[in-house]
Amino acid sequence: MRTSARLTEMQRDAANSCKSRQTASASWGKACDRAGVSDLTFHDFKGTAVVRLAIAGAMVPQIATFKSHSRKDVETILEAHSRGREQRC
Repeated sequence: MRTSARLTEMQRDAANSCKSRQTASASWGKACDRAGVSDLTFHDFKGTAVVRLAIAGAMVPQIATFKSHSRKDVETILEAHSRGREQRC
């Protein structure tokens, strides 16, 4: 299974059983365990979604609306991603 498909499945599993923050955290942990993923948090997944939406051509205001983030938060995520890419090159 591709990583993005696995992450989508993990997010769906976590979201389907979310009743509270603690339940969401426990569900995410169980989904990660089942998928054999040990180095990701739910927030990593949300940040990846922001970056992929930008790569696909979505503008910051669109991403902010869709992800329920402020524009500043979206810009911060995208800047951090850009810095990470520069450091790896």
